[in-house]
Amino acid sequence: MNLLKILKKNRPFGLSKKELNKRFTKKRAKTSQGQQRVDEYCVSKTENAIKMISRAICQGIRFDYVLCDSWFTCFELIRFVVRRRIKCHLLSMMRNGTAKYLYGEKEYTAKDLARILAKKGLLKRSKLLGYYHSSAIVVYKGISVKLFFVKPSKRGSYHVLLTTNTALSFEKAYKIYANRWSIEVFFRESKQYLQLGKCQSQDFDAQIAATTLSMLQYNLLAVSRRFAAYQTLILELVSGNNRLAKFINIKPLPQTG
Repeated sequence: MNLLKILKKNRPFGLSKKELNKRFTKKRAKTSQGQQRVDEYCVSKTENAIKMISRAICQGIRFDYVLCDSWFTCFELIRFVVRRRIKCHLLSMMRNGTAKYLYGEKEYTAKDLARILAKKGLLKRSKLLGYYHSSAIVVYKGISVKLFFVKPSKRGSYHVLLTTNTALSFEKAYKIYANRWSIEVFFRESKQYLQLGKCQSQDFDAQIAATTLSMLQYNLLAVSRRFAAYQTLILELVSGNNRLAKFINIKPLPQTG
């Protein structure tokens, strides 16, 4: 047993028994929403992600792709998405680690695969996006997936993008995955302006409530900003901004009076 496992066993959450006993506690009904959040907190991120996707499907929500970063990508999630009847796909970043993929008759790591594809002259540059990329259809633990190896220049390390849609092109995959950037924008702006993650209450229910309020505020502000942007666009068109009209390929509205 290594040192990390010993510490986790003897000091849960890094706390001594005396410190654990002094922690704030609260009794909750087993059927309460607060207890459900506590139960979810004690479940692995992969299991939580799978449950969230399952709830969305059961409520009639349909989608083409599940997008996630390398922190969530694992075999369990890949297998779950592939088995859905709604025929959705996974598109995610993959760690450039020790995981092996069957390519041809041999197994290679992502780093080795990228090197092999480059030697074969399959490394291309996308004029549209300005990235160097190569791709290969491989088998990962019995499931066929497509790997994209991407980097901004010929030097440096690759970023690995994985999808269960083996017919997907690099440009299309990049465009779809770029939608996930809005999540990063939300976290940055909510932490900076809406106090996300700064609640100092000891009550876990209060922590959940504070996070929920930050998300609601962000959504309201985002909608308001979008409407304001549309109003600005309409005013520009009404005033006969030919440059703007040409950019979006429509004719400016005629001026009256």
